[in-house]
Amino acid sequence: NCARAQRESPTAMLAAALSRARKRAMTASVAMASRARVVSSSSAVTRAASSDDDFVYQPLFEQSGKDIPWRLVSTDGVREERGVDGKMFLRVDASALTTLAARAVRDVSHLLRPGHLKQLRLILDDPEASKNDRFVALELLKNA
Repeated sequence: NCARAQRESPTAMLAAALSRARKRAMTASVAMASRARVVSSSSAVTRAASSDDDFVYQPLFEQSGKDIPWRLVSTDGVREERGVDGKMFLRVDASALTTLAARAVRDVSHLLRPGHLKQLRLILDDPEASKNDRFVALELLKNA
């Protein structure tokens, strides 16, 4: 396990820890689903979950803007214009994109989203997490 920890990056180790936590949560939800009653339009039918029910589809790019804190970088170089067909569109100058990209790179290098911080905290509180998992989570929290 120590040799593996030396080869893997902290991000890979964190991803592995989160994967193990998700599998435990999925196992619990499948067990609950196997006891659930599913009601059809014609009659009540009890359906047991099978091993094929482990997969849960999630869109690649979920748009969950309600729980993500956003902040305005700048409105300079951004304006609405009316096109020749009368429709409104957004015109963004190259300088605004450069400013946004520079801010994004700086933020992603040094800041973690609140949801990510919560996941790291869950690893620290998880009694089944390895010492290595806890170490990586703690170091990421220290750097946040």
